[in-house]
Amino acid sequence: MSQQPGEVLQTPDLSGIFDVIVVASGPRMPEKQLAPLRESRADISCESHRRAMVGIVAAPDGTDAAYRTVWNPAPDGA
Repeated sequence: MSQQPGEVLQTPDLSGIFDVIVVASGPRMPEKQLAPLRESRADISCESHRRAMVGIVAAPDGTDAAYRTVWNPAPDGA
């Protein structure tokens, strides 16, 4: 959780598959736990030498949002 939305969470030497929980709020949306987008996953893969990303996608009117996870493929393409 971050009160600074531009802050980058860094986890040196941390590897594995992790569950993702995203909580968001805004002027027109009460605080709530977001669901992943239909084409996304509710977990994320992270290796110590690779990057992964979670992005929040807000509804145009700001009353709802969802998130997506971006996984880097394994070096062998698996």
